[in-house]
Amino acid sequence: METGLPGSSRRKILIAEHDGEFGELLMNAVKKYNFTGDLVLDGQEVLEKLKTKAYDAVLLNLVLPKINGIDVLTTIRKPESSHRNLPVFVITAFDHQNLIQDAFTLKADSFFLKSQLSPDAMIGEIANFFKQPKV
Repeated sequence: METGLPGSSRRKILIAEHDGEFGELLMNAVKKYNFTGDLVLDGQEVLEKLKTKAYDAVLLNLVLPKINGIDVLTTIRKPESSHRNLPVFVITAFDHQNLIQDAFTLKADSFFLKSQLSPDAMIGEIANFFKQPKV
């Protein structure tokens, strides 16, 4: 069953998730919402993809190999970054308040705890974000 939103087919999501199986579940949810996307497994790949493709949002695990999610988010939010205003939604399996606080200090748009939301619900939250009026 398709649950896509009108006009959502143009949304492209970059998913950074070190757990390939969970990443595939997220990609399946992306398709259910008529979004497109790419799945990468480490932080270095996130930064490389952002150099070569345009995305509407990033779903970023904070625990990634090579370059961790906080460092990726720091790079994205740098004033000189062309991606500084790109919506970034962070996810983790751990309820570490320091990581969560760091992510919000770096202006993450939202935070998802894997144990509390399914992949479908996470992508649904991103879809709802795009429905919000921009100020």
